[in-house]
Amino acid sequence: MSKKEEKLLPQSTKKYKGFEMKNSDTNPMVTVKVASKELGKSKSEIKDLIRKNLIDWKLKNGSYVVDINSIKEEKTFNNSVEIPKLIKQIFSETLKDFSSNPNISGSEMCKVFKRVSKSNSLNIMDGAEIFEYAYHTAVDFQKTENINYNELLNNFTHEYKKIYTESQRRFKIDRFDKSVVSAEHFIMICFIKLNFNIISMIDTEFEWLNR
Repeated sequence: MSKKEEKLLPQSTKKYKGFEMKNSDTNPMVTVKVASKELGKSKSEIKDLIRKNLIDWKLKNGSYVVDINSIKEEKTFNNSVEIPKLIKQIFSETLKDFSSNPNISGSEMCKVFKRVSKSNSLNIMDGAEIFEYAYHTAVDFQKTENINYNELLNNFTHEYKKIYTESQRRFKIDRFDKSVVSAEHFIMICFIKLNFNIISMIDTEFEWLNR
C-alpha cells in the first residue's frame, strides 16, 4: 500500500485491516475511477465519502473499490447505532480506567473511548476498534461463565443488565476481580456484533451472534 493510500484509509482501519464494511462481499465493487466516471462525481468526492465511512468500500489488491449503489443512496448499511444507557456507562467506566493509567491515558484506544463516551451513537469504525480491544477478555468470560445464549439473542437488554449487575456485585466484594472487566468486555462485544456486520480473522468464539 502506498503512503497516499495509507493517508486516505480511516485511522482505525490502518491498524485493523481484518475488518470490512457490511455488504462489501455481496454487491459488485468498482474502482474509484470507474465510479467517478459513471456517477459524474469527482474522485476526491468519492474518496471523501470513503474517509467519512458513508459508503460501502474495501481495499482490493492495494486499491480502493466501492459499491456504486451505496454512493447513490449514501447509506446501505448501519454505519452507526444509538448507544443505550448501559453500554454508554460501560464505555465511560472503561475511559476512567484508561485515564487513570498514565501508561495508556494517551493511547489511541483511550481516544476511542473518549469519543464514544461523549457521543450518543457508535459508528462502525470505533466499533471495530473496541471489538479488537475487548475480544480476548470477552472470550475468557464466555469460557468461564454460565452464559444464557438464548436470552442474549432474544432478550439481550435484560441479559446485559443481569451480567452487569453481577459484575458490580463481584466488584464490591473484590475490586481486583478480573471477571468484572471481562464481563464488561463481553457485553461490549455482544452489543457490537448484534449491530454491525464486522468481519474479523480472530472472530470465532462469537459466531453464535451472527444473524
